[in-house]
Amino acid sequence: LETVLPRLRDLRDQVKETACFGVLGDRKGIFIEQAQGHHTFRFILSPGKPFDLHCSAPGKAIMAYLPNTVRDRYLSYMEFTRYNARTITTRDAYLEELERVRKLGYAMDNEEELNGVICIGAPIFNYTGYPCGAIWISGPKDRLSKEVLRTSADCIKKVAQTISLELGYSKVKKI
Repeated sequence: LETVLPRLRDLRDQVKETACFGVLGDRKGIFIEQAQGHHTFRFILSPGKPFDLHCSAPGKAIMAYLPNTVRDRYLSYMEFTRYNARTITTRDAYLEELERVRKLGYAMDNEEELNGVICIGAPIFNYTGYPCGAIWISGPKDRLSKEVLRTSADCIKKVAQTISLELGYSKVKKI
């Protein structure tokens, strides 16, 4: 956490939105820490709060890079609760989404849980190359235009990569 918190603050300062860090729990993600955004209207989460893996940016960001056996175990617990018309509700659609996350290097929650709220997240890898957590930002869709989303996604990926490198991750898998 001491590696992550200063980087969360850097990310928040770059994008102005609340920046968060979370990890995988037994069946869901667990929210750990945040750096509150600079806007008057901002999101505040309580540490320890669980988050769904199927409709959250951090959930998708971590799940996309898990070894298949671990990913499949989490998939077996998932209920794919529908929050609105944008929520992914099937395993096949979710696996397609994870493929997209791997191509882009980041994940999005495009109002899939809360109407009007968009989140963008990227995985953090430890020294073994395992996705040990994710960082993300949350903001109202009115503030997160396509252009802002693009630049924010780049910032998030860079900060996630910095944290991963500080945790000993190197892109070359050790054999």
